[in-house]
Amino acid sequence: MADILLITGMSGAGRSGAAGVLEDLGWYVIDNLPTELVDTIVELVGRPGSDIERLALVAGRQHVELLPKVATLRSEGHIVRMLFLDASDSALVKRYDATRRKHPLDGQASGLVEAIALERTLLEPVKAAADLVIDTSDLNVHQLKAKLLAAFDDVGESSRLQIAVESFGFKHGLPIDADIVMDVRFLPNPHWDEALRPLTGHDPAVRNFVLEQPSANDFLDRFEGLMLSLLPSYGAEGKSYLTVAIGCTGGRHRSVAVAEELAAKKVPVILETTFDQPARDTDAYDAHFNSAATLQKAGVKVLFSEGLGSMSAANARNLPYAAAQAVAFGLPAAEALKGITLYPAQVLGLGDRLGSLEANKEATFIACDGHILDLRANVKRMWIAGREVSLESRHTRLYEKYQSRPAAK
Repeated sequence: MADILLITGMSGAGRSGAAGVLEDLGWYVIDNLPTELVDTIVELVGRPGSDIERLALVAGRQHVELLPKVATLRSEGHIVRMLFLDASDSALVKRYDATRRKHPLDGQASGLVEAIALERTLLEPVKAAADLVIDTSDLNVHQLKAKLLAAFDDVGESSRLQIAVESFGFKHGLPIDADIVMDVRFLPNPHWDEALRPLTGHDPAVRNFVLEQPSANDFLDRFEGLMLSLLPSYGAEGKSYLTVAIGCTGGRHRSVAVAEELAAKKVPVILETTFDQPARDTDAYDAHFNSAATLQKAGVKVLFSEGLGSMSAANARNLPYAAAQAVAFGLPAAEALKGITLYPAQVLGLGDRLGSLEANKEATFIACDGHILDLRANVKRMWIAGREVSLESRHTRLYEKYQSRPAAK
């Protein structure tokens, strides 16, 4: 049986916008559905051979009539949830003034304010029965998407930032779906080599010709750095898809080879912004908190850093806290732990020696009295290259000294 979500709420509160978000999440969405057709749609979806697993139905005007429909569907064993989108009267008035559309109850009231009040009264039972109520008064589209992601992206895969790398030829025009366009016509053109001309960037001979150019390596390194800085911001903006277009003259040789090389790379990202506030007023409060999870879901390795400032070395002790913050906002704990152990070692070229406890690796590790990502955990013992290192210091000696001090009378 399909998972069914019924979307209802105040007119102007964002039902159609929510439908668009859910469609991006992989839900099959039907907007402005008359209530009397709900049974028919559910019956069709439930027939053998249907591949619809998640169905979102946006109610038309007969919202109150949904309640008996929901009761019937649940009694038949369907998983049914109701989402009610609300907004303040002032927010709704502003939205209607901006769109200059008539309110659905305009003919039953004398003016917009009265129509909104009438609808609010009529929908009170529906709101009370809803599984989730979202007030969109102060939400922008990205913040609404974040709330819907948290509530209804049960599968998780669809929330990933999908990154596509494509090649094109400038003589054919720019791709209309491109978010980032890079021009690689600065590279020597294989077209002028008669042996390479009939081939494409998929062929090893052309690929080697293009990628063995010093300027190609320099470009790839610099472009990877650019992407590392951009991906968290794209994720924070709520983008579901990011298309990178690599162009050359004809789209046959250089762009194909470079695009394939970029797509094949698994470039790790070093995060220094786990605790940062949003960069813009329009960003969600948790834009930076979610960055690690967004990147990890896109298949990117995430590392945590305290930066390169004067206090970065002293603040390295806070790395488990940064990783723990990312876990609280969706990053798997195992990935967070790797982000402060194995992945940094791999980036530094030391993955064969450090970062994990494996045969033939150096035994460099610590033992705690709790999970390392738990702020209450304390390091009890430490080994470096197989030799235990004393944790005694001036601080521990002072602690022990004053712990044994007689209590004040």
